[in-house]
Amino acid sequence: MTDQIAQNSQEVRPSPLSTAAIRAVILDDNAVDRRRIQRLCREADIEISFTEVSTIAEFASKIDQAVYDLFFLDYRLVQGDGLIALEMLKRHPNQKRAASIMVAGEGQIQVAIDAMKAGCRDFLIKDMMGPDMMSRAVLGALSRSAAAPEEPQEPSALQVALARFAIGSGAEMRTILSSMLRHTRGLRHKAVSPDPILPEDLDRLEANSTRLWEFLEEFQSYLAGFNSEKRRLH
Repeated sequence: MTDQIAQNSQEVRPSPLSTAAIRAVILDDNAVDRRRIQRLCREADIEISFTEVSTIAEFASKIDQAVYDLFFLDYRLVQGDGLIALEMLKRHPNQKRAASIMVAGEGQIQVAIDAMKAGCRDFLIKDMMGPDMMSRAVLGALSRSAAAPEEPQEPSALQVALARFAIGSGAEMRTILSSMLRHTRGLRHKAVSPDPILPEDLDRLEANSTRLWEFLEEFQSYLAGFNSEKRRLH
């Protein structure tokens, strides 16, 4: 009996949503940015086993060697870009269930739109990355990937409309909010004013912008859940 229990326990594989099970690859040619992603995941209490690569060639080699749960893809590389890596993942038989997060700089809104259209589960703007946003992006991307069907299905008109907002307007709004938050924080550090109300106004502006960002994150999660429930009912 004991031997049978031990054998069964060895056969049970952890869920991809269990943070202890997350195996991730960071594709970025900047070592500082690779370390920053790992640090933010630690600060968010997400346990991830990381593999680092800096080129498309290294990336291709790694995805041939093992199955991963999550990929952080930096868009701007010395040779190639993150969209090339994303296409490689989609075509690779071992990585079709993996979640991917595109990491882009401010102002690269078209990159985010193209990445989401191409199958990325989420994206991060470098200037906005923090522990909370990292946590939402990682867990949200893994959840959406787990809920996705094995084979693509024809979307309904409502799903198309929602997706257009989430990919287009939603992504653009997040980029605008990223810029607003950065400038607000800059004003707080630079502004010298006798008006005691100014710091409170800046606090409120930052808090409201953050809440709006969180709403957009929740809306994207809702869209993924809506798609999953519709598939279950049909």
